[in-house]
Amino acid sequence: MLPLSSTTRAQNLALMAHEQFDVLVIGGGVTGAGVALDAVMRGYSVALVEKGDFASGTSSKSTKLVHGGIRYLPNFDFALVREALVERGLLLQNASFLVHPLAFVLPIYEGDRHPVGIPFTTPGGIGMSWLLRSGLGMYDLLAGRRNVRMHRHISREQVLKLAPLLLSNGLQQGFIYYDAQTNDARLTITLLRTAARSGAVIANYAEVTGFVEEREKVRGHGSKIGLRKVS
Repeated sequence: MLPLSSTTRAQNLALMAHEQFDVLVIGGGVTGAGVALDAVMRGYSVALVEKGDFASGTSSKSTKLVHGGIRYLPNFDFALVREALVERGLLLQNASFLVHPLAFVLPIYEGDRHPVGIPFTTPGGIGMSWLLRSGLGMYDLLAGRRNVRMHRHISREQVLKLAPLLLSNGLQQGFIYYDAQTNDARLTITLLRTAARSGAVIANYAEVTGFVEEREKVRGHGSKIGLRKVS
């Protein structure tokens, strides 16, 4: 039986009405899907409910990028960038049917003192190309063995060949660096299907409407949830 079929959904809603679970996940976006999968793989009994369709909110309206957070490098948040780059590498490795490398062109214009949103500048913009080269080198270094491909410097002509719609006036040179792209909704559904196959009980169009509270705390083990089921 398919893990997210209508028949399975009806059975899951019946289970939720009578069974107890270690973990309840509210929300069927990519975060909820990831939490459900992580919990069920650790041996917990897991239920997940979503008031609408799976991945119908933010998880279908993202940039579709799987990136290492290059914009955080100027803030010297190396730990965050490293963590994001490792996760990018794992997704490319484990979900290559959903995540693929994507090249980015960074054009450098004469007099542009804040290329690609860099929050600081240099006197007259001098040395900005060297700063970008150093930053991209750090980005590659932090990715380690999971790096997609090393960045490279390209000429003005190469920039225009790769991105012909860019303004040519003042264009001097550019760089190419690599991140990745995905289909966010398909990625979310894949996580949910994997969680369901591992034992998670999942249902969409089942809105949580309330909790049982005792002494200003939501009851944990054995608590009841108010669900509004949509047929």
